[in-house]
Amino acid sequence: HSLWCLGAQRKGMVIQMKYTTKINLLIRVVRRRIRDGEDIETVLQSYPKLSIKELEIVRKAVQQVEITGKKYADDK
Repeated sequence: HSLWCLGAQRKGMVIQMKYTTKINLLIRVVRRRIRDGEDIETVLQSYPKLSIKELEIVRKAVQQVEITGKKYADDK
């Protein structure tokens, strides 16, 4: 699938990657931006190419992390 790369999305760059890889990367980026003080809705608005389903997946994953306290290796 063609998709918009997270950081390059606003530049119009298209890359190829597996759907699950895209979602996992997006979740990590969103979590990092929230950890750095941004609001989840503001973060998600910066990715206008995401589908409703993708937005729901990211919101659910972020909420699950808040509930369980699960961390990624990059969390400080």
